[in-house]
Amino acid sequence: MPESSLAGIDFARHERCLARMLRRPLPMFVCDSEGVHWPADGKHAVRLSLDAIAAASGCATGLGRMDLEQGATALYLPLPVPPASSTAPSAFVGVVLDAGGADASPTDAQMLEQALQDVVAAMRAEAEMQRELNTMAAELATRYEELH
Repeated sequence: MPESSLAGIDFARHERCLARMLRRPLPMFVCDSEGVHWPADGKHAVRLSLDAIAAASGCATGLGRMDLEQGATALYLPLPVPPASSTAPSAFVGVVLDAGGADASPTDAQMLEQALQDVVAAMRAEAEMQRELNTMAAELATRYEELH
């Protein structure tokens, strides 16, 4: 992608929404083929790549799981952002659970998966809206040039 489809997404807002849905803060990450987009400062020391997640998950469409160092676990979902390939997700959104946090009750796991799905849907809608706005701005610029 010449310009990342994730560039205009407010990840901090989505992380706050996720914390409100789960009633507890969890470190969220977003990564694509360009690397980790969120957290930009590495405050959670999450260094995952799209290739590593895709290899671990086989590009699954459901909730994926990757064991990290020191017993932590990353749970993630694919984030298909426009223009997305039909064969593989273009990015992943997930959370990092401390040691033992991934062994939660089924109800907690379902709540986490639902919250992640809601965040992914909101991010996808935001990316789509941003793409549409960029297309309209380019069209307006072209029309303006035609007038002068």
